[in-house]
Order: sequence, then C-alpha cells, then structure tokens
Amino acid sequence: QASGSPGVFIEGTTSANASTRFVTIQPSEAPRGGEGGGRRLLHVLSSLSARNDLGRGTVHLSSRLPILKHLLHATVGMCSAGFDVTVVLIAAWDAEQHRPELAEALHGCAAPLTFGIWERAAASSGMRREHDLPRRHRFLVAELLPRFDVVSCREDDMLITAAHVLHYVA
Repeated sequence: QASGSPGVFIEGTTSANASTRFVTIQPSEAPRGGEGGGRRLLHVLSSLSARNDLGRGTVHLSSRLPILKHLLHATVGMCSAGFDVTVVLIAAWDAEQHRPELAEALHGCAAPLTFGIWERAAASSGMRREHDLPRRHRFLVAELLPRFDVVSCREDDMLITAAHVLHYVA
C-alpha cells in the first residue's frame, strides 16, 4: 500500500516513501535548441497494471511493458524539441525491477533526461486501487509544480508526443 506524497526527489536517492528514485539519463548526442525553449517539462505516466488484465480488449495477461516502452520512447522527441524533461512513471505495481529496460527506451535524448519511478503507488486491490492512482499523480504534481513550466499527466494507454506538447504550449 502506498504512502502519501512521494517526497522531494534528489537524484540517486529515494523519497520519503522509500519507493521513488530518480536517475539522470545522459544525452547520446550534442544538445540542440528547439521550440521548447528550455522549458522544464514534467511528464507523468500512470500505470495501473504491468499486465493486460484490465478488460481493455487486449490479450489477457500479456505484458504492458512494450506499450510503456513505446510511450517512454515518445518522450525522447520532447528532449529533441528543446524541453528539459523529467519523466515519472507512477505505477500501482512493482515497476522498479523493470527500470533498466524502461530507461533504455529513454535513450537518444539530446539533453540529460531525469527518470523517476514511484512504484506501488496505489492500494493493492479492490475498487480503491483504481481511484488511488489519479490521486497519487495529483500529490506528485502539487509537490513538483513550482519546479516546472509545463506539466503533462497521462495514463499508460495515451500516446503524447513532442508535437502534442508544443501545440499545447503554443
């Protein structure tokens, strides 16, 4: 069961709830300018399950990791568009064990990108579980909002690209 707010994030450490850790993924190429203008972007992705067991019309109990990696890879374009990006995966499941393969999807950014995982961020079962996750991302945004210029919060079935963020900013 998750505790309240994720706490202040410091690279390489865990937060007050001992389940969130941020790391910086170094750029793979020289930094470039872009329409993002160096704005600090918090991109939050929430995920209720690591498996397709939510009745979404997919193969029952297949892994959602390929989808999550695809969504995370779309974040690379946000870096290339000139945003200073921090990505947070808020998961109701044990996501930390998958950090290496999730972080791999974030490689290719033209600037350092910060990646955090807040795992077990919802009740372990029952109807409360589905209501906990949206509340958790509100805690995170409330805490981190002063540090960012643009905030994007999405579920793990919504693809958001740099073009979407740039359109929103414009």
